[in-house]
Amino acid sequence: MKLRTDSLLAQFRFMSPECNIFESGSRHRVEELTWIVPVEPFPFKSPPMSIRAKGVAVPVSQYGSLQEMISASWDMELDWQLVPVVEGA
Repeated sequence: MKLRTDSLLAQFRFMSPECNIFESGSRHRVEELTWIVPVEPFPFKSPPMSIRAKGVAVPVSQYGSLQEMISASWDMELDWQLVPVVEGA
């Protein structure tokens, strides 16, 4: 499977992504991360190709137990948008 994936991905050039961080104003924590990734050649009929996943964020800290870590965590969204490369950008 890895060989097939590597072969497929080698056909495309993924440019440096732009990352947007969306923070909750009231709770001062990251609620969503979005990456915009230019791809050449663009393999889809119409841009952008959006991929969304739910995630869990946890502050970096020393936790005494799994329950303590779970209590400090919150749900968040991870988004990727694959877009065509804009010439001259």
